[in-house]
Amino acid sequence: MVVFDTLKFKLTVELVAEAIGVKNEGEMWFKKLPFTFNAQRYLLPGITPNWSKGILIQNFRDEWVEPIKVLQSYITCEGRYAYVFKYHFRFLQHLVGESRMSLPFFLFKSLQKMSSRVKGHQDHTTQSIFHHGLIKLIISAALQREGKTWDYFLFWSGFQIKQEE
Repeated sequence: MVVFDTLKFKLTVELVAEAIGVKNEGEMWFKKLPFTFNAQRYLLPGITPNWSKGILIQNFRDEWVEPIKVLQSYITCEGRYAYVFKYHFRFLQHLVGESRMSLPFFLFKSLQKMSSRVKGHQDHTTQSIFHHGLIKLIISAALQREGKTWDYFLFWSGFQIKQEE
């Protein structure tokens, strides 16, 4: 159960799907689950992947560099942008339609993992909290279910809304 002052809701895959406007379809996949793929489709010729260290971004074909950077910045939110890891390939498979995965499920699991990290290491909270935009979308969807708005929530939770001049 998630509790923010006057708002209580259960975080579910369905709520994540509703919040982001994406159907909960495809494989229920999360990091470290096995999958098959052809890494050479994405890599420059002659590059042999080292999965324990990750693959340097400059070892990818030009057409894949930008999609990978978008994945790293907005989906996986990992922060190690110079390296690409095996699970990033799973997202590339999804993007090209090779093998569909449930994005709501992945994001739900990612939020669960983030939550357990924050609870386990409260002194590292600033480095561990990510998916800020996703969290706001989820809160907005939960509020909408109750017929409330984001501004209503901020006001009744005691936040000040600064008006632009």
